[in-house]
Amino acid sequence: MSDENKKRRMRIALITAVPENAHGGMVIEGIRRQCAKYHYDLFVFSAMCHLQNQYMDEYVRGEANIFELATLEEMDGVIIDSVNVYYGDYGKIRERIEERLAQHPNIPITCLELPIGNVETIPDSNEDILREMCRHMVLYHGKKNIAILTGLQGNEIAEERLNIFRDELSKLGVEVPDSMVHYGDFYYGGGDAMARKILDGEMKCPDAVISASDTMAIGLIM
Repeated sequence: MSDENKKRRMRIALITAVPENAHGGMVIEGIRRQCAKYHYDLFVFSAMCHLQNQYMDEYVRGEANIFELATLEEMDGVIIDSVNVYYGDYGKIRERIEERLAQHPNIPITCLELPIGNVETIPDSNEDILREMCRHMVLYHGKKNIAILTGLQGNEIAEERLNIFRDELSKLGVEVPDSMVHYGDFYYGGGDAMARKILDGEMKCPDAVISASDTMAIGLIM
């Protein structure tokens, strides 16, 4: 390491998206606090929209250009909020990030929740909260006719949360048939699409909906 690099502070790059939502905001704030604790500099490269939006493909691709500005060769470590970028533009954004990371094999890299390539992944579990949501809905509100709103079908986190919901509801005596499960996108559009299915009669109107993300829940009620 050169004398110049010895003098400068360590630099951490965070690659993420939709920083205004609860997940993105907490991730940024948590990493910012740790960087401040250790006197590191934090560089946040964030798209300002959800990266899987079939109605705004060109806009999404434009937003994703922010990741091209990440000067990885000047970073001492990279953190990827892979939940927010994994399925962006149907996997193309993730693939491009993988290409760029492969050009810098000596930089320490880690992902949050979802793996990207062979990068080390830090798991996260919301199981206790998800199970408490089910208990609250059944035991406090007394609801039995419940629908579940989760993320993209095949998405590891979406399927895991769906399974947890179903398992806990089953323990409470509530079975959720496939017809009462809606796969969304972990964003507002997923909730909006479920609301339209209910209004159009494609899905029976439930007494309650348990959502795997806050943004989908907002999209549903709006």
